[in-house]
Amino acid sequence: MSAETWNSALWSAWSAVEAAEAVMAGAPSAYALCRPPGHHAFADVAGGFCFINNSAVAAQVLRKNSARVAILDVGIERAAKVAADIGGIAVQCDVSSGDSATAAIAEAAEKLGPSRILVNCAGIAIGVKTIGKDGPHPLDQYRN
Repeated sequence: MSAETWNSALWSAWSAVEAAEAVMAGAPSAYALCRPPGHHAFADVAGGFCFINNSAVAAQVLRKNSARVAILDVGIERAAKVAADIGGIAVQCDVSSGDSATAAIAEAAEKLGPSRILVNCAGIAIGVKTIGKDGPHPLDQYRN
């Protein structure tokens, strides 16, 4: 950590906010490169090198703009906590399983309607669509 750690985390979170606001303003898509990703952070606790949970920040912006938000995570307890904080829903999803991802997105769509998807891959994978018009993206594309 350095004197600039907080500024880096803050600007990373702002990129997530800007992406969410762009989509709410009608942009067909938006990309936010958030480093650190924030996937270990909670509203009241930082974890690892994650000081702000950028996906949760983006989800909160979307909810404040009346979007319906589903938090998909392998850790349903963490997803439920974030979902409760923002007024969304939590759905368990193991992104290493195409069947799990397909089922989770179907469950979210059943509860909330058609989906527009935000993916936080925590810096561990390449950027590709999770699900396209022909179904889930092949998992081998995510392997190193």
